[in-house]
Amino acid sequence: MSVIAELNDFMMTMLDKTTDEYEAIFGKEDFTPLSPIDESSDYQCGAIANELEYVKAFVDYITRTADFDGFQGTYLEKLVYYFTGLKRWYLETDEELINRFKALIIRSNNPSWITVWMIRDVMSYFVDVEVVYVTENITLDEFITDGSFELDPTVNWNTSAAGSSTVNFVSHDMFYGLTCAELYVDSSGSACSLSQTLTGVSAAHYVLNFFTKDDRLLPTDDLFEVIITRASDGYYYNFDTLEWQAASASRVISKNPGTRYESKQLFVDVPSLDDLTITFQNVGGTSDEYTFYIDHVEFGTMLDYPTVRVILVDENLVSGFTSLWPGTDDPIATYDYDVASYTEQSFVSGFGGEGLLPYYQYLLALIKTAGVYPSMQVLWRAHT
Repeated sequence: MSVIAELNDFMMTMLDKTTDEYEAIFGKEDFTPLSPIDESSDYQCGAIANELEYVKAFVDYITRTADFDGFQGTYLEKLVYYFTGLKRWYLETDEELINRFKALIIRSNNPSWITVWMIRDVMSYFVDVEVVYVTENITLDEFITDGSFELDPTVNWNTSAAGSSTVNFVSHDMFYGLTCAELYVDSSGSACSLSQTLTGVSAAHYVLNFFTKDDRLLPTDDLFEVIITRASDGYYYNFDTLEWQAASASRVISKNPGTRYESKQLFVDVPSLDDLTITFQNVGGTSDEYTFYIDHVEFGTMLDYPTVRVILVDENLVSGFTSLWPGTDDPIATYDYDVASYTEQSFVSGFGGEGLLPYYQYLLALIKTAGVYPSMQVLWRAHT
């Protein structure tokens, strides 16, 4: 029942409710409101009835609606604070506050705004977070031979050590698998290095990925450095300017914040076909002995669409993989995903794929607001 109909029921029967004056002041039962209603006069009923209809609609909206976007001002602040504890920032608009609210609610209150960390958090709902590693910009080609030191690292890698420093391939402290590279630096800071030469590297943008950790004995942050040289002129790659130069250049890798392995990533621009040598070596100049480890080294072409890899490392897991790719065609036959955007549809293949499909769909629902990477690969790897 309209407000004016209710008013008329209470009006004295002797009062003529059809006069122009009555309909203008109180309202008329036969009225057609505008749509949408932006202000009270849009009801086109009458002065008093217009205001009461507007108040009634506002109260109904605040108390009954499921549409959050229309809340404003103090009511918006109260609703947001009630459900999330968020408070309006200084000079924050209603639209900005609504976006913050939606980000938390749609992401199931996950506080991690960086997508890689969101994926790690989501995966931790199903496995121990300490075994979950997430890396970006994975590669589909591979120039490194025996990057995990599992085949014959003494043949595939070159080592050098001076003084009492050593480079060994050991079956402990590995990221996964049976072997990793262990570089021990003596108390004199004597040089030790691990290197490999890549032949026939074409002009392109490349990504160097590797995992590292240390024994936490080095008091300074500078753990070791990565050096890339090219055979054509002996130039060094400058990771800051992204250019090749005659003067020595490197990228110093700092200690991890904790004891677990962490993923490191460097970008390299190769302007023409050449042979490259990648070297890992201690920084030197320290009087403290320490040990650092390197495992799972990859060097490949940087793709023109974003990718992410989730690695689950646990001694209770058998090795296998599940590849999660977007599109409407079975992705096993091709890796041509240049047009990939949001992962609305996907295929799950590989070891354990069928069983993990519900988890993957749930993962997509949680992280979709942040922008889902077009391709994701999940790897199972055992320590031994």
